[in-house]
Amino acid sequence: MKYFKWPLYAIGLLVTMIATPSIVSFMLKGFLCWKEPIAGPVTAIAVVLYSYLLASNNNAMLSVIGFTLGALLANAIPDMHWYPECHELAYQRTYIPLAFTYAAGFVVLAYCIYLSKIKHNKSLNQIGAKDTPPD
Repeated sequence: MKYFKWPLYAIGLLVTMIATPSIVSFMLKGFLCWKEPIAGPVTAIAVVLYSYLLASNNNAMLSVIGFTLGALLANAIPDMHWYPECHELAYQRTYIPLAFTYAAGFVVLAYCIYLSKIKHNKSLNQIGAKDTPPD
């Protein structure tokens, strides 16, 4: 199983990056004209949480990797840079969806790093408690 961990992570990350915006866009169909400002942040949250929850140790590192890969992919998606046809500013350049996506991913990444530090400190305290001699 050790050899399959990283390829399975990569496949799961790719599925998360593709499935999450597709599901969110499908759920918002008919409600909103411009889905990217919602689908992007939800996808960023899902990718960072997927990376954090998958790692048994080094949660923070894997979360940073997931955030970085997600940010690079979000920057490559052309729909994240333009207002849609149904908007009054159609076909004009904007960074609103991309900024929302980065902000949501960064907030969740900061929270995951915080949780990782708490988890690490708890394990150090438990190790230290076992090593101290009784009074």
